[in-house]
Amino acid sequence: MAIVGAGGKSTLMFALAEEVRKRGFRVITSTTTKVWESQAERSRCVVLTEANGQWKMKLREGLSEHGEAFVGSRRLQSGKIEGISPETADQIYQERMTDYLLVEADGASGLPVKAPADHEPVISSTTTLTIGMIGIDALGAPCSAEVVFRLERFLDITGAREKDPLTLELIDKLAQDEKGIFKNCPRNARKVLFLNRVDRLSSTEHLKGLDALGRGTVTVILGSLREYYFEVMR
Repeated sequence: MAIVGAGGKSTLMFALAEEVRKRGFRVITSTTTKVWESQAERSRCVVLTEANGQWKMKLREGLSEHGEAFVGSRRLQSGKIEGISPETADQIYQERMTDYLLVEADGASGLPVKAPADHEPVISSTTTLTIGMIGIDALGAPCSAEVVFRLERFLDITGAREKDPLTLELIDKLAQDEKGIFKNCPRNARKVLFLNRVDRLSSTEHLKGLDALGRGTVTVILGSLREYYFEVMR
């Protein structure tokens, strides 16, 4: 599973990992970008591929003992952990080291909306499900660099102008365009658009037209990780 976009990717990844672990499955969390050490250490076992030539053995040991583990490549001076390559993610999947592999495959500098650059998102070829995240509490806010990461890309994809209010129509364009939130998603992978932070939405008026979002090609989930509320729209 690859998690892309903005508005709670790390929180979702670790929440999903805990849910599947509780159900008796083995689960590995990881990233193909970077995460803060404090985020990675939410896992009971952190394995770094560049620090240990026997990382596969350590990973299996962690899974056997704890049922879950986080894998990255190395610690950075910035306080972050650099992620693994898509090829390493493919290798973990193909060697059936785990029941679930959850990968944060995008970065958004903490903003609620994201449009990818040419090199983003970094999704492995064996991904079977891609979750695109958006902080839905940004609806109604102006399309600006304070709200949208890679604003120029977003304006190019959606046709919006800077300072236009963010609408569901623009989010739909971001979800549907081949250069949008699901860019680089493998052809046969399922797509889920998760609209997070509904509990922070200033007005439900902004949600009018939600039923048309995705046009049948994307599963849409409305919810809140903070309140642990989720509703599958279709």
